[in-house]
Amino acid sequence: MKLLEKDDSTALDAFEILSEYDENELNRIQRENLEFLRKNLKIKDKESFEELKKELSEVDSLKEKHVLKLLELLPTHEKEVKTILSKERIKLEDTEVKNIIDICQSYKN
Repeated sequence: MKLLEKDDSTALDAFEILSEYDENELNRIQRENLEFLRKNLKIKDKESFEELKKELSEVDSLKEKHVLKLLELLPTHEKEVKTILSKERIKLEDTEVKNIIDICQSYKN
């Protein structure tokens, strides 16, 4: 197999792709991943995902990879935001953390 292009994908992308198949067509690992995504994926529709992605992208300190991490976990507390981004070289202001929490909570409500 030849790699034609490389693109970052999200858990939502994987969920959409796996959901297109009948479960009998999937191998064991694919079925397990689909079941995991059904139970744990926070955002399951592309429109909401893109809306939140746009809003989070407006936070100046965040790069796209940070936004994608936040979208998968939708943190609702300051400690969660800091934990999710703890391994990243990023310094968030308190106002940015509050903004991230507000954006993520807006989806959950």
